[in-house]
Amino acid sequence: MSVEEWKVIEGFAPRMVSSHGRFKGARGAILKLSTNIDGYLHLCLYSNGKRRVTKTVHRWVAEAFLGPRPKGLVTCHNNGVITDNRIENLRYDTILSNAHDSIKHGTKSRGEKMPTAKLNDVKVAQVRRLHHAGIPALRISKIFCVSNSIIDGVIKGKRWRHVL
Repeated sequence: MSVEEWKVIEGFAPRMVSSHGRFKGARGAILKLSTNIDGYLHLCLYSNGKRRVTKTVHRWVAEAFLGPRPKGLVTCHNNGVITDNRIENLRYDTILSNAHDSIKHGTKSRGEKMPTAKLNDVKVAQVRRLHHAGIPALRISKIFCVSNSIIDGVIKGKRWRHVL
């Protein structure tokens, strides 16, 4: 692990952020971080005691150590671990590249990981087998209690593409 470096947070002095994703308050104490609904660590700071600013930790760290985020780019985690906010794990990149990372790291919500999914990998394979056996899509949709459009999407490869 690299040596922890501290920088004053621009506009929030004397508060500081470290290259390991930790924060010091005005009196030097380590601040407690919160987790947002998506699982990202975040921190709320007050600018000169007046304006409240809440950002994810990875954004605070990247801005302090990589500089301002270029327009059109997002802050990405190289290893896909959203709580690993060390500067060596962060970079600025495109939204598309970040989406590819989430697939590569297995963190993308798709298929069974989607909270609203009515099918799973096994059922999708069954849908495709039934279709190849000549069963009409409408009948398959009734068997699995899903809409015909979902079955059509599975059959045409527009949904559940990751399942062979």
